Amino acid sequence: MLSQELEATLNGIFQRAKEKSHEYITVEHVLAALLDNPVTARVLVVCGADIEELRKSLNSFIDQHVPKLKLDRNVGTEPTLGFQRVIQRAVLSVQSVNRKEVTSADVLVAVFGEKESHAVLFLTEQNISRFDVLNFISHGISKISGSPHQKKRLTNKREEGPASWGEHSVLNQFLTSGPPSLYGKTGKSPHRIKLFICYSHADVACLDRLLVHLRPLERDKAVACWSDKKIRPGDAWRKEIQKNLKEAAIAILLN
Repeated sequence: MLSQELEATLNGIFQRAKEKSHEYITVEHVLAALLDNPVTARVLVVCGADIEELRKSLNSFIDQHVPKLKLDRNVGTEPTLGFQRVIQRAVLSVQSVNRKEVTSADVLVAVFGEKESHAVLFLTEQNISRFDVLNFISHGISKISGSPHQKKRLTNKREEGPASWGEHSVLNQFLTSGPPSLYGKTGKSPHRIKLFICYSHADVACLDRLLVHLRPLERDKAVACWSDKKIRPGDAWRKEIQKNLKEAAIAILLN
């Protein structure tokens, strides 16, 4: 289930925590370890992170706030509930899109779920959001102006999603900047924009993966997604499809 590089990262977290006699392994330990992982470090850099500043903030927090083991107590280093939730969240996310391996990138995304943690606070202070990370992992798009990553996607396209999700797709342009007719100078939508998703039932896995990537926008009330999955038993399905298609600002065709 866990990829080899993620297993190595997690083993490193436990090893360093034991070496420093930390009583607990926290979300901050996770993010600090991800900074030393080439894959996740690259993701953070293209999202605008100052790796050294992040490392300094995390190490300072860990040194000051994580208690040390007492020599007279026969206990070992234990993971906190926050740490466990991050790993569980990453596993569930991967299972929801029928992938077999959990990677360090999945764990990085899962860290953002711990909104009350200092790990997320330090990322937020550098203006890095969960959407920024997902946008690069899924589409290869960097928020850094002029970055070469804006001109190419990640090489492993099979796991990222359909090729139509590339940099120049209509959906990708909408996700990153939005259509000019619906967005003002601030770049923010004045109202929730409806997306009509059309797909073949043979491609339901693609639909599920797309909905995972759109979930942050739905949660922020930027978009509302509709597909025939929302048709209930007894509904006049043809009328429901026609009604929602007319209401949609953008139609997404999966093929």
